[in-house]
Amino acid sequence: PIHFALVPDGGHALVATVGFHTRVPQHGTAEITYDVAPSHWGRGIASAACLAATRWAFEVCGWHRVQATTVLAHAASQRVLERCGFRREGLLRHLRVVRGVPTDYWLYAAIPGDLPPV
Repeated sequence: PIHFALVPDGGHALVATVGFHTRVPQHGTAEITYDVAPSHWGRGIASAACLAATRWAFEVCGWHRVQATTVLAHAASQRVLERCGFRREGLLRHLRVVRGVPTDYWLYAAIPGDLPPV
């Protein structure tokens, strides 16, 4: 995995993380993940981090697809992905077990042409 920590200028407190797991170098793909401290929710940090990391993946790493998954009820994360140009591609039934229960997820993905202009 690749993870980046986001801290405020001159600060030491971790505000958010963004990164990639499930990288498949031979296919040029990876799954993005991000997390923002609850004290910083609603400030656009997740969207900015997701978009910056996705651009980095395409421009620096040369990957051609970044995907993400969200539980069906996580509308805020879905909005982040949609703001960043990700498209919902489908339903992944019982993808992961959450608190002992097989849980469905939405699959989102972006390719370089999907990102909003700089």
